Amino acid sequence: MSKEVVVDPLTRIEGHLKVRAEIDEDGNVVDGSPYSVGTLFRNFENIIKGHEPTDAIHISSRFCGVCYLAHATTSTRALEELYDVEPPKQGRLMRNIANGAQAIEDHAEIIYALWLPDLANPLYTDPDDGILAPFSGLRKELVNRFAAINDPNGPGESYLKAVQTRKEVAKVPGIINGMSPHPRTFQPGGISYVPKEADVSKFASVWQRAVDFVEKVALGRPNNPIPYTAWFDLAEEWAGSSTPLADILEWINGIEDQNGISGLGDVPLLLKYGALNALQGGPNLRMHRYGITNDLLLSYGCWEEWNDEPYLSPGVVDLQDPATITEPDPVDTSQIREDVKNSFYEDGTGGHPSSESTKPLTDLTDEDFETYQADKKYTWSKAPRYNGRPAEVGPLARMVIDDPTGLVPAIALRLHELGLSPVNTFTREVARFQNLMVLVPKVLEWVTMIDQSGNFYNEPDWEAGKNSEGLGMWEPPRGALLHYASTDSDGNIDKYQAVVPTTWNMSPRGADGKMGPYEQAVNSIGPKNGSLPETAENPVQIFHTIRSFDPCIACACHTIGPNGEKNKFETRRC
Repeated sequence: MSKEVVVDPLTRIEGHLKVRAEIDEDGNVVDGSPYSVGTLFRNFENIIKGHEPTDAIHISSRFCGVCYLAHATTSTRALEELYDVEPPKQGRLMRNIANGAQAIEDHAEIIYALWLPDLANPLYTDPDDGILAPFSGLRKELVNRFAAINDPNGPGESYLKAVQTRKEVAKVPGIINGMSPHPRTFQPGGISYVPKEADVSKFASVWQRAVDFVEKVALGRPNNPIPYTAWFDLAEEWAGSSTPLADILEWINGIEDQNGISGLGDVPLLLKYGALNALQGGPNLRMHRYGITNDLLLSYGCWEEWNDEPYLSPGVVDLQDPATITEPDPVDTSQIREDVKNSFYEDGTGGHPSSESTKPLTDLTDEDFETYQADKKYTWSKAPRYNGRPAEVGPLARMVIDDPTGLVPAIALRLHELGLSPVNTFTREVARFQNLMVLVPKVLEWVTMIDQSGNFYNEPDWEAGKNSEGLGMWEPPRGALLHYASTDSDGNIDKYQAVVPTTWNMSPRGADGKMGPYEQAVNSIGPKNGSLPETAENPVQIFHTIRSFDPCIACACHTIGPNGEKNKFETRRC
C-alpha cells in the first residue's frame, strides 16, 4: 500500500512550491504520482502593462529578491531590441561583472545554504540508525561541514565559510547598481555608472576572497589548497579521456590516501561519496540514480560580449539523441510556447510570449488547490514547451551545452555509455559547482578590462520605442530566462511576458500530458532505478532532487502524512 507525501511549502522562490508524490512499500515513488504545484499568483506581467518601458526594468527586478539582477538584465536587453540600441563595450562589461558576482554568490548560497545541509540529514548521519552509520569518518565529515546554522550540530564549517564569502561577493553588485537588490543603474543602451579606481580595487579584493574559498574549501582544504587553475587543467584532461569518471575517482582516491577523508575538499568529497564510489563498490548515496529527466536541455547562453558571441553558447540537447550532447541544436525562440491546460488561467490564453496573455481564474476554491489529477488544473505555473516538449534549464543544461573545459559533457556521455541517465541529482549539482568554477577566471578577466575613460552608455532614440517590440534572453544561475515587451503608439507597454527558469522546471503536465522536469525527477526516485529507498516520514531524496534544480532559499517546510495531519519537520531536515 502506498503512502501519500506532500511537501508544502518547500521554498520561497517566486512563491511557495508544493510537491506531492506517493511512495510504495519498497521505497519507490509510484509512477505518475508526482505533482509540482505553484501555490501563489503575483500578476507582475499585468502590473507592467501601461507603464513607460524603462519602468519594466525596475518592476521586473521585483519578480524575485534573489534573481533581481537577472530580471533587470533581461528586461534591459528586451528594451534594447525594442529601441534598437546597442550598449558599448564598457557598459556590457559592467553588467557582466555585476551579474558574474551575483551568480557566484548565488551558486555559493544555493550549494551550501540550500542543498548541502540535506547531507547532514539524520537519515544519513544518525550514528545508530543512519544509512552511513558504519562509516563514521564520512558521516562526521558531512555533519561537521554541511550542517545548517540552526541544526543542533551546526553550523558546519563549510556552510559558515560559504555564508561569509557570499556576504563579501554580494557587495559588488551593490556598488555597481547603486543598491542591492533591485538595481538602479541598468538602462537600455548600457549602464548609468562609471567605476572609480577604489571600486575596481574593491572588485579585485572581493575576487580574491572568492578564489580563497574555491581553493581552500570547495576544491581543497586550508592546509592543502588546490588552485583553480589546476582544476581547469585536470578538467580538460578528464574531458579528453574515454573514462572520465574512473579518472576523477582515481584522483580523489590519491588525495584521500595521502591526507585522509578530512583532507578532501567539498567538491571531491561530493564527487566520490555522492556517486563515483559506486565504481569501486564503496559507500555512496547513489545520487546518480534518481532525479532523472529525459526530454530536452535548454540554455540561452549568457554573458555579453562585444563581438556578438556570448561567453557560454546557447543550445538545445535532445536527451533521446545523445549526439546532440556534443553538437547541440541551435535555439529557435519561435518554438517556445506556454500551455495552460493544467494551470489556473483561462483556457486559450497560452502560446508564444508575443501572443499569450495572463488571465487568472478568479473562482477557485480550496479544493482546487488539493487536486492531483492529470486532466485537471492544479497549479499557478504555466507549462513552457520547446517544440512541444518539456525542457530542463539551469546549470546542468548550461554546462552540458557549453562547459569551456568540456568536463560536464564528457561526464554526460560516459554515463550514457554506461546505460545511465546523464541528467540526475548528482550531475545537476556537479554542473553547478563547475559553473561556479568557470566564472571565477572570467570575472577577473572582465575586471582587468575596465576602462574608466571609456563609454558606458549609448542613449536610445526614444521615438523608436513606439509600436515596437523586443525579446530579451539571459542565463542566470537558475536557467533560461526570457522577457518579451511590446509598446503602443504612445510608446507605453501594451504587452509584457516573462518565461522564467523556475516555470520551465516546475512545469505541470500541460496539453501533452507529460510531466514537467520536477515531476519527472521525483518520479524516478527509488530502488526501481537503483537509488536508496525513499521514506514517507523523511523524504530526503525528494528534498535533494527538487533543491538540485535551485529552488533558492529554503523556508521552514512541513509534510502532510498519509493520515492528513501536518507534521512540522525539524528545520535541519528541510
